[in-house]
Amino acid sequence: MSSHAQSAATLSPDEYLEFERGSEIRHEYVDGRIIEMAGTTHRHSAIVVNLIPALHPQLRGSSCRVLSTTMRVIVSRKRDYVYPDVLVVWNPVDLEDEHHDSLRNPALIVEVLSPSTQDYDHGRKWLLYQRISSLRDYLLVSQDRVQVERYERQADGSWLYRVLDDPEAELRLDSIGCTLALNDIYENVLEADAERSTSTDIEHG
Repeated sequence: MSSHAQSAATLSPDEYLEFERGSEIRHEYVDGRIIEMAGTTHRHSAIVVNLIPALHPQLRGSSCRVLSTTMRVIVSRKRDYVYPDVLVVWNPVDLEDEHHDSLRNPALIVEVLSPSTQDYDHGRKWLLYQRISSLRDYLLVSQDRVQVERYERQADGSWLYRVLDDPEAELRLDSIGCTLALNDIYENVLEADAERSTSTDIEHG
């Protein structure tokens, strides 16, 4: 998730949706407060761009589809609203109302961690996601190093936690019938920044 700033204003869910649908900037809505979502880093954007083509070909012909950051997700009867970085949803897609812009049934959610939001993505936002009955996998992808954290829902409703940090590792997502290779997630991400850093060092050497 990108960096964000929380507003002191308190709105009802319907007031938030009216506000959000007229806004050029995306906002999340948690506990009655709106949270402005700011811009992303180069690494954050690159990882999201890598994730979508890694998933999309595997989902062709299946009952799932991959969506990106513009798809809002509604959480629980309390009606909190958040924007995952990447998500996969089962068909039929369950949308809240006639606007078709708030999704109820993601099967996989991915958040790319940023320094300003990693506590939120690990904490409050993760607690919200656990309320989504359709959710089977939650991935937290570091943008500073090769590391993917996975929470996988078990048959008894508990969550199995696992960390992968081997660039050659593959993550099998049985819930959607896909496999994610860490090399694909981080393709040209960390290397590009390292090359720019080396080039800058040479220019100033």
